[in-house]
Amino acid sequence: MFRTLHRRRGSAMTVVVVVLVLALIAGGLWFFVLRSTPEKTVKGMLEAVRAGDEESLSSYLTERSKDSAPMVLGLTRKLTGGATAEPQYAIEEPAISENVATVSVQFPLGDTISTLTGMETFSMPYVLHREGQTWLVDAPDTQEELGRQFAGGIMNILRRFILPGGGPGGPGAPPI
Repeated sequence: MFRTLHRRRGSAMTVVVVVLVLALIAGGLWFFVLRSTPEKTVKGMLEAVRAGDEESLSSYLTERSKDSAPMVLGLTRKLTGGATAEPQYAIEEPAISENVATVSVQFPLGDTISTLTGMETFSMPYVLHREGQTWLVDAPDTQEELGRQFAGGIMNILRRFILPGGGPGGPGAPPI
């Protein structure tokens, strides 16, 4: 009788340990592989754009982006080089604030553009919104962020080339 009771306890403990191990594996799989993150969403969107897969691309966009995304997606198509080229971009760490994230992607610029601008890469900021447990790219907010980035870049160019000495506080600049 003692041996039967001991075997049952041993079997029950084995079942509990197996269930706990399976739960940990499932949690790890979800966290590291299946969970939506801003970086995974941007990477998936970039691959869908490169491949020209409109159906897949749609799954990475917010509802309001599906009709108002041509400018952002057109620029992304140009920067990714299309499906024939090897992807040449670097996805940076996201800046996350509650349910909004911004992920910048560094794209290399061609020789002509690089010569004209003095820049070797272009940083494209993608703005994402969390809807439930999923991160989705929002084209209107991305376009707005891109506009802010361009405005800041234009101001830097103006400071560098128009103001004496390269801007406020530069050599030869008049006191402010």
